[in-house]
Amino acid sequence: MKPKARVLVIEDDPGVAGSLKKELDAEGYDAAVALRGDDGLAAAKLEPFDVVITDLKMPGLSGLDLVGQLHAAKPKLPIILMTAYGTTEAAIEATRLGAYEYVLKPFEMTELLALVAKAAACGEPTAGLLELGAADSTQPGIVGRSRVMQTLYKEIGRAGQASMNVLIRGETGTGKELVA
Repeated sequence: MKPKARVLVIEDDPGVAGSLKKELDAEGYDAAVALRGDDGLAAAKLEPFDVVITDLKMPGLSGLDLVGQLHAAKPKLPIILMTAYGTTEAAIEATRLGAYEYVLKPFEMTELLALVAKAAACGEPTAGLLELGAADSTQPGIVGRSRVMQTLYKEIGRAGQASMNVLIRGETGTGKELVA
């Protein structure tokens, strides 16, 4: 029998952390909780975990800092970053730093559990390092905070790291040149 996947939840809200742990345990995972970013990083470096779920804004160490440091220490460990404060920059930066996935709160628990199962099965983040040029403040940017736009930002980050041609299609005026 295959051992249960170990999941570390790093979340500063004890209610959310407890709910996630309860749901993960009910699904057969071995879940642990850390309430601070720095405590979670220390635990993830010391103990073998199959997946890490972390919040973006926490005391001790931000989620983006945690993703960068943990990815450098354990590059094959999938890290799911969740936040209620989704921005274009945060989504692209999370992907660039090595996050496996970027999830907006509130989320459907069934979707998160499916994502955890997928991450535990693969054991390697899909996002590697992505070289982004310096942001030019005179250039217009993509605007949008919806789930669809957050998915688009993640896909832009993933496609940008690949060495392949990408066809960008859409209506006139939708911002294809901003992505290219």
